Amino acid sequence: MKMVFYFVHCLLFCCFFSDAKETARLKPLVFSYVSHPIIELHLKPRISDAYRKLGYKVRFVNMPSDRFIRQFESGAVDGDVARLGQLTSVLPSMLLVYQFDQLELTLQCRPGLSCTEADLEDPENLLFIPAQNQVFRMLQLNYKAQVYTVRDWSQLIDLYNEGKIDRFFWLEGHRLKTGQLPQTNSLLIKTPQLALYHVLHKSNAELAPLIKAELEKTRRKRASADIKTEDKNTTTK
Repeated sequence: MKMVFYFVHCLLFCCFFSDAKETARLKPLVFSYVSHPIIELHLKPRISDAYRKLGYKVRFVNMPSDRFIRQFESGAVDGDVARLGQLTSVLPSMLLVYQFDQLELTLQCRPGLSCTEADLEDPENLLFIPAQNQVFRMLQLNYKAQVYTVRDWSQLIDLYNEGKIDRFFWLEGHRLKTGQLPQTNSLLIKTPQLALYHVLHKSNAELAPLIKAELEKTRRKRASADIKTEDKNTTTK
C-alpha cells in the first residue's frame, strides 16, 4: 500500500513539475481587452488556447477604450483580444489579424418605455454607452439625447438590473452571442459595417499569419462539433 501511495505521489509531483516547466518555457504576451460578454465568454479562452499552442502565455489586462488607444499606440501592450476594425483610423500601429464576427449596434430600452428613432433625438432622454466619444466619432453618430459614458459593456447590464438606467446601447454578434440579456425592447441602429477583429501591435507582425491559422483551425473544429451535435439532436427526435 505504501508503494502505491509513493508511486502516486511521485506521479503527481512529476506532472506538476512538468506543467511548471512548460509554463516557464512559454513566452509572455500582454493583451488588453474590454469587458463585454462576447469577449469574456467566447474570445478570451479562445485566444489563450491558440497562443499557448504557439508557445506563448497571454496575460489579459482589462482596458477601457480611451485608455486602450493610449496604451496601444505607445506599445505598452502586444495586442488586444478583439476590437472594432474602425480603430485603425486612429491607430496606425494596429494590425487586423482575424475577423471573429460582424456586430450590430442596438438601443436597448426597458419594457413600457418608447424605443424608437425619435427617442435618440429627445434631449430629455438619457442614453448610456462605454467610450461615447470614440465610438460615436468612428460611427458618425450624432444624437440630441443626452449620452453618458460608463466603464465598460458589462457594467451596463449591472446598472440596468439595479434599475439605475433605462436605455443603453449594446453590441451583439451575428455568430457570437452574449447569452441572456435582461428583458428589453430593442432598436437596431443604422451604422457602417462593424467587424470585430483580433488585433496585434505591428511590432508583433510575425505572429499574425500563425495565430490567424490557429484561430481559423479552432473555428472549423467548433463548427464541425456544432454540426455533429445538431445531427445527433435531429436523430434522437
